[in-house]
Amino acid sequence: MHKFKINESLLVSGLVFIGLSLRIFYLDQPMRLDESATFLNYVNKGWDQVFNYTAPNNHVFNTILIKLTTTVWGGHPFVIRLPALFFGTASIPLIYLVCKKLGGGGYLAALIIAIHPYCILFSTNARGYSAIVFFTLLFLLVATQVTIQLQRWDIFKLALIGSLGLLSIPIMLFPLSGLTLWLILQLTKNGQTFRTVMSQFLLPFTMVGLAICSVFYAPVVWVTMQPYDSLEQALGMLFSNEFVKANDSAFFFATLKSHVINAILIYRKNIPILALLLFFSMVAVGFFADYKEKSFRVTQLILIVLGSTVILFVLKHQMPYPRTWIFLIPILAIVADRGFTFITQALRVPARASVLVLALFCVYESFHLLAKKGIDAYADTGTYLDAEVMAKKLVSLLNEGDEVIAPIFPSNVPLYYYLWHERSYNKALRGGGPEKNTYIVMPSDDIKLEMFSHPPHPVDTKLEIIRQDNAVKIFEFNGSAIYRAIVKPQ
Repeated sequence: MHKFKINESLLVSGLVFIGLSLRIFYLDQPMRLDESATFLNYVNKGWDQVFNYTAPNNHVFNTILIKLTTTVWGGHPFVIRLPALFFGTASIPLIYLVCKKLGGGGYLAALIIAIHPYCILFSTNARGYSAIVFFTLLFLLVATQVTIQLQRWDIFKLALIGSLGLLSIPIMLFPLSGLTLWLILQLTKNGQTFRTVMSQFLLPFTMVGLAICSVFYAPVVWVTMQPYDSLEQALGMLFSNEFVKANDSAFFFATLKSHVINAILIYRKNIPILALLLFFSMVAVGFFADYKEKSFRVTQLILIVLGSTVILFVLKHQMPYPRTWIFLIPILAIVADRGFTFITQALRVPARASVLVLALFCVYESFHLLAKKGIDAYADTGTYLDAEVMAKKLVSLLNEGDEVIAPIFPSNVPLYYYLWHERSYNKALRGGGPEKNTYIVMPSDDIKLEMFSHPPHPVDTKLEIIRQDNAVKIFEFNGSAIYRAIVKPQ
């Protein structure tokens, strides 16, 4: 009787299929605030506006790719999210290759990236975070080759990868700094003198990286300075905007604990306790495996990346969104994979069969995630789940010249996206009627009430229309409501 053998490439392809299937299911989820703003403000305008950095909402490289896809296939939600889907899905086989280079099996790490809810979220959200995961892994893959043989072409590739990551989102600086320090350590351990490492790697890598970044960001600076007619203000948008500026020390350290707790809760959301226990057990075994085999490459990787991240975080003195730390998921997954490989080898258990069993368990749990639409429930980057329904109703009412007021942030931007989408693809506005109507959209109570003042209709004026019975409710859905303003005779 022949033993049943699981083909290596077939198993990895299966893991990619699982990850891709989960992501495709969520490609058409309700559009979120940040991705709606990216499309409306940068993508749905002239080509020059993809480089506009008047707000850090623009993840430039991702925006360029969205412009390409939507130019060909239109501005539908799943088309807008195709670049994020590509980077998120491509990270699955990529982490497998990285683990193989670092002495692991790669199967568990690929499975983790395939089914981790936060990775799924940002693979189906038109932001640059899945690109950060991808470029972190790609940089690490090339770095493992550089540790064996230092070549100029590889240095250029590293500089290019790092620059593309920085063009995606500047937070690439966090993983890039840690991976660079790790690579320097590996080169010195492999017999290169410190002087050689500095002169033949770090100096050319830094110079080439700065040159590529300057070329990439030149059109960003040029387009951004046009409204201000000031180079200083354009550079200020890049280097001293509200998400870069240092916080007051008292505020920073007072909110540090809550930031860490919040980040942990977000990253473990929708993950079963059993899976968490198994994951951290494998991480612990991964450290032990490195100690046992005296290699320490994986241990040094996580410690250096984590250490440099903490140092930069404290020096930067700015409290970012928890999603900033998404690049730590693959780094921890690599350590867990190291532990999983060590255990299967020590117990002489087939690693492929073991990960297949784990994959079946994860698929079972993933169906629960799909059934309850767990990814939709993440509040990251702003949500308004009723936006599409409200927009469809509005378009059925609107005539040319009518006005829509949406005073509550962050529900207003997704609503404006779906209004654009409905008008563009489904229903055109009717000709102007005898009266010009004003419609006010108020979201359900679970939307965070952040007032968005926009002249010529200050927020108080908008809300007073409803408070003073100057509007009548004409539609309600899930607590969201559309009001029509009543024009009272003078």
